[in-house]
Amino acid sequence: MTDDEKRKFLSLVAYGIHSKYQKKLKRRMEGEFECKSVYIYEYFLEHPVIKKSEKGSISGFAPFLLRILNESRFVPKITKDFPESWRDIERQPYNYDNVKEFWNFHSKGARGANICVHSFIAKEILDVWENDYEEEERKVEHGWVKKEAEGATVKGNFTYGIDYFKKDYLAEIKHFDDISRTGFLKEYMVSVLPWLSCPEMEYLNIATLSISTNNIFYGYILIFYPPLPDGRDIIMGKNGEGSESFRWLKDFIKDTYVPVLALFENYWEEKKLKKELDTVPDWKKFIFLDSSLKESPDPIEKGLHMLWDARKAFYDGCSPKKEVVKKIRDSLLFSEYLVASPGMAGEIKKGVIKPRKKLDKYKEKDHLSCVLVIGEPGSGKDTIAQIVRLFFPEYRFGKIYTINMASLKPSFLSVPLMSGFESAITGKSSVGDIDSNINIEAAIRGLFSKIWSEFCRDYPDIENAWKEGVMPVVILDELNSLDVDAQGSLLRILQNAELQPLGAPGSKEKVDFLVIGVVNEPDDILTLETPLRKFITDKNVFGGVVGRALYEYFRNIRRLRDDLYYRLVREGKVKVPDLADRRQDIPILFSFFVKKELDNEFEDGIGWENLWFDFDIFEELMDETISWSGNFRQLQSVARRTAYSVLQDEKNKRALKDIKTGGKDSFIHISLNHIKEIMKEFFEKEI
Repeated sequence: MTDDEKRKFLSLVAYGIHSKYQKKLKRRMEGEFECKSVYIYEYFLEHPVIKKSEKGSISGFAPFLLRILNESRFVPKITKDFPESWRDIERQPYNYDNVKEFWNFHSKGARGANICVHSFIAKEILDVWENDYEEEERKVEHGWVKKEAEGATVKGNFTYGIDYFKKDYLAEIKHFDDISRTGFLKEYMVSVLPWLSCPEMEYLNIATLSISTNNIFYGYILIFYPPLPDGRDIIMGKNGEGSESFRWLKDFIKDTYVPVLALFENYWEEKKLKKELDTVPDWKKFIFLDSSLKESPDPIEKGLHMLWDARKAFYDGCSPKKEVVKKIRDSLLFSEYLVASPGMAGEIKKGVIKPRKKLDKYKEKDHLSCVLVIGEPGSGKDTIAQIVRLFFPEYRFGKIYTINMASLKPSFLSVPLMSGFESAITGKSSVGDIDSNINIEAAIRGLFSKIWSEFCRDYPDIENAWKEGVMPVVILDELNSLDVDAQGSLLRILQNAELQPLGAPGSKEKVDFLVIGVVNEPDDILTLETPLRKFITDKNVFGGVVGRALYEYFRNIRRLRDDLYYRLVREGKVKVPDLADRRQDIPILFSFFVKKELDNEFEDGIGWENLWFDFDIFEELMDETISWSGNFRQLQSVARRTAYSVLQDEKNKRALKDIKTGGKDSFIHISLNHIKEIMKEFFEKEI
């Protein structure tokens, strides 16, 4: 796990979000300011900054400068000799080999080893974010910087004369460290150089907005734009009271970028912890353990802090250590689940990461805690179902029992299979002249009773198990396959937190599980609540025998009883969006699917460092005209066909051979050419 890998993954995660907001922002700026020429990209911190924490060098990188090159179709040429003048920089046609040489395949972007030392904008915006200044607006050398009232976002505008970029800037960065010098030279070549040839340009504006919360600084957005009439800037707008464009962008950052980057950082932190559990983890370096997040107003930050805090307490206070490590490792579920779409991040924020408090003392409950997870096949709903329990303190380290409800067949056996069965048979038997009484008692334990018995055997002290957070979790997979009539028995278990075997009216057993139902159909199909209510309320339309017959018909074909549905969603519901509603996840999913196919060519799989995905592919796959009617399975099919096409490419064949023999500088190139025919076949789309 290297920083190069982290930059690559973050680029995949952020690409869809970047694509969405920069298109919308450009349209808004054109409408509000008639500003057609604009460059937009981000600088991400390689390690996010916690407010008031100790800091070393703060490095950052800008992965989406490549999009600007895509638009210009020319690649600046970097030579061994550092250019003395902007006129010394040559430009060459855009193609794979030239891009490969320019970016050297590291993170696809420009890097700065210490952006707070070398980047004036980064230094100012970070300083204002971390400190409380009394003045409304802080005047700086080339412009102004201001922190929003809530203290989470910093905005600013900087103005540089064109002569400064023509004469002085290159001389300044020439003395930076090697990484920063090359990184800022790339940034200059891509985002500044095109403006220098404009004959009437006297200065260049750079607007900025931080990607941050009150507690964590993830990076900032840069917007390069030409002079506006009357010397205005795009942040304050035409009337000086703030522009619509920037208000929209600030809300987008808060609602989309911040939660996605928090989830990504947690993903990466979990991958690090998973590796460190083989020895002794250095808990101090994990950012979500920072005590300042305990009272964070951001629910994701607070929820993740509580989870990490519980992991550390469990590691420090419980034994045996081998079992503790296993349970913590099993809890690192986010390390397998990367999301970038606003819809998916919103569902996690709303239905999964809820800071819940643990009760001080265990007590028998009169109902079971329940959550419902809804999603199409292949959408990741099974992983989400397991992630949900991490935010129920009493169950986060508990053993997971998955019951496939579709297997409870035939339907008339589903109730005894769940609840158990007891019977007593009394009769007489005659053998010759001798009569004898026969009493036979039979007891079959149900699935829930078996789970509870196993738990009580492993944890006879339930009070202590409650404190440690190891209470059991039951996942009811394909719950909508359970017979409708049998759902009444399940409802009683959930509602009363007790088991009563059939044939044993006086025998009840109190239980305590977290129950997570998993279904693969949307709400309206699950319960058919709307048409059922119509039959009940509108007697003029569906009255009499016909109405009752239709009511019974629909009642029997529905997938989930409405009373069971509302019982399950009482403490949370997560709807995993269809692929068409989470297009920003396509770069991640497609890359992982393609890599999985290419892994078959290597004994230990191919490393991410040996793969190069052109951004153009993601743009085509995220096209709004594609319906993705086949959902995630369709994307997997496209990825599988793409991998086959990639392996037929002669250049990739040579690269594959070189990688297998230990070559470190070869890359499998996945380009737009590899999906042209596939896109036409699957979507009738010409590229």
